[in-house]
Amino acid sequence: MSHAHFVHLRTHSAYSLSESTLRIATLAKLAKQDRQPALAITDSFNMFGALEFSKKLAGEGVQPIIGATVRLSDATGDGEVVLLAKDEEGYINLSYLISDALMQADNTDAAQISMDALKARHQGLILLTGGAKSGFIAGQCAQGQLPKAKERLLALHQLMADRLYIELQRHGHAEERQAEPLLLELADELNIPLVATNDNHFETADMHIPQNVLTCIATSQRISQLTNPDQNEEYRYKDAAEMQALFADIPEAIANSLVIAQRCAFMVQTRAPILPAFEAGDGRSTEEELAHQSRQGLAERIVELKTSGSELVADAAKEQIYHDCSDIKLAQDAEIAALCLDHRHRKFITADVAGSVSVFNYMNGALMKQNSAVHSKEISSICYADADRCVITASWDRSWKVMDEDSNAEAHSMPVLRSVCKAHDFDISAVCFSYKLNLVATGDSNGVIKVWDFQFATYEGTCGNLD
Repeated sequence: MSHAHFVHLRTHSAYSLSESTLRIATLAKLAKQDRQPALAITDSFNMFGALEFSKKLAGEGVQPIIGATVRLSDATGDGEVVLLAKDEEGYINLSYLISDALMQADNTDAAQISMDALKARHQGLILLTGGAKSGFIAGQCAQGQLPKAKERLLALHQLMADRLYIELQRHGHAEERQAEPLLLELADELNIPLVATNDNHFETADMHIPQNVLTCIATSQRISQLTNPDQNEEYRYKDAAEMQALFADIPEAIANSLVIAQRCAFMVQTRAPILPAFEAGDGRSTEEELAHQSRQGLAERIVELKTSGSELVADAAKEQIYHDCSDIKLAQDAEIAALCLDHRHRKFITADVAGSVSVFNYMNGALMKQNSAVHSKEISSICYADADRCVITASWDRSWKVMDEDSNAEAHSMPVLRSVCKAHDFDISAVCFSYKLNLVATGDSNGVIKVWDFQFATYEGTCGNLD
């Protein structure tokens, strides 16, 4: 089946907060249904959705394009542009540009990327010149300021070369009709390619009312006060056929959306956390320095406890127990991902990145029980059902399990009592247990929370969605 002949290069997701009602899953569904080969995410001054967007779209066979809508400034003012990451270098540069702009601004609305900053980090980026309402170039054209628009466009062309596109939009605004002839004139005079975009903020035309409600919430206004809303029904997600019909008189602007998509070849990948290098004192390793500082802190704490007359350190024998515990090194092969305590029986349970669960005596660190490869992926969360002596685990493999920690004191492993596979559509990131209600709650990376009966592992319902 052939793909559609248009790609949306300007899309705000729900990660733009009050600016959009489009969730990532909805975007993936819309792009797949319309057979669009790619889709760009361009949230306002953030890339919070980049990882989820990359994973979800790639899973649906749609190429993700990572970008952002930002404000670009020069000596004469500022205006909106879109920056798209062409490759990994572009993604890194875009991350730096957004971070630096936000760090230097008093609030997100005031954040701007200067031309000087863009000059330092323009490599790997494609720039679209912005819409007529507030765009860096089209905004000036809409005001009849052709010399100023040309001056800015020349500066961008000199910097971006063939990575610069003049953006055309048709949302029905008077500013767009005023700016378009001048934009076409500049494109022809300076030989800069055109590209058609639609600023997507919601799924269907009837969603512009809820979108206006979001705008009112963000700006502390009433619906009756929105005399000239920034977004009308045309800010819906239009299919490729509708976009082709809308720009039938400028087919090259439609074709260039595919050209840009072909030039972009980057998606965000999951990877292990990158922790900062730590220089320990006196030639100690990181682990040794952590133990050293822990012992120092313990000594100070014990002095405080003695001064307060606490029974926890009433005699030297009890004090020594604390010092002995501080030197425990666990017999754990893989990095610990999660940990919980069984205070009553003086045990703690660890889960590692290899998907294994271990039970240790927290007085001497002795390994008591261990289940290897409980899950096929890293365990993300673990909790303990004290009264039932059960360990509950959740994993990135979207399953959760219950193990009997006290089934047989002689056994070295814990039998799995209950297991729920594919419990969520997304990776499970947290699990907790309510003894009073006898329920297990699981939450996934998409903000969905589900509740389960602990004894029978049956689904009880969804109590919320935090997306």
